[in-house]
Amino acid sequence: MIVRIISVLAIGAAAALPSTPTQAQAQGPAPGVEHVEVFRESGRYGGWPANHGIWAWGDEILVGFSAGHMNPALMQEGAPGRHPIDRTRPEQHLLARSLDGGGSWKIEHNTGLIPPPRPGQIAGVPTEPGGSEAKPYPGAADFTARDFILTLRMGDIHTGPSWFFTSTDRGRSWQGPFAFPDLGLRGIAARTDYLVLGKQEMLVFLTGAKSNAREGRPFVARTADGGRTFQFLSWITPEPAEGFVIMPSSVRLDDGTIVTATRRQVPAGRGGSTRGSRGARCCRFPTSPY
Repeated sequence: MIVRIISVLAIGAAAALPSTPTQAQAQGPAPGVEHVEVFRESGRYGGWPANHGIWAWGDEILVGFSAGHMNPALMQEGAPGRHPIDRTRPEQHLLARSLDGGGSWKIEHNTGLIPPPRPGQIAGVPTEPGGSEAKPYPGAADFTARDFILTLRMGDIHTGPSWFFTSTDRGRSWQGPFAFPDLGLRGIAARTDYLVLGKQEMLVFLTGAKSNAREGRPFVARTADGGRTFQFLSWITPEPAEGFVIMPSSVRLDDGTIVTATRRQVPAGRGGSTRGSRGARCCRFPTSPY
């Protein structure tokens, strides 16, 4: 069996990498692993901030991502920050689709995914013009429909606001943007992570602002009426005293247990995972202690 690793690349990013390859880079892919590039365009910065979701129907795979522009000044040695993206030029919300299990990809620019005009930026990067104001969601007829998908996005990384788009034809056309409620929190920075439980029921895993209104602390919310309303269920991790815990990515095991991986910024800089109990109403923390 061939395992394909797909990547969205920013041309020029190699300049920010160590000049000497690591042992893993020098050895190349492991046997049975094929590395496939999804997006590579000179002068463009692909894949940040955070992928917009990935969905699969057999050999058909769809992935959403942001495509901005490189800022060469931020790629020089000693430049501040980790993301050399030009924060003065609009980024685009793109899709990449594969029909052969990830072996080849076609890039799609669907104008139905243009963010709302306010706040006009995502993580400090301007959004492309032409979007509509976020509106209330009328509700989905059936979350379990084979071709239904949903993508959640945010404005400011600390307090949002957040919105989402839906599709009933595998991302070929989109409806939205729809406003995501603040659920009484200081703010919500939504990225795409959800589990469908039934025709009208879904869990969404998002990042809330900490008590100081900075990112972030992951939590889970639930809808039981097709997305017309959402209710806060629980925090996934304790609030970190320093740094953040963001970008939840969740799977449901056969026994109903939910495992969520997060990106963590703590003094030592670690990632980690959290195991949740059935129903996502409370959580345990067996790995990556704070």
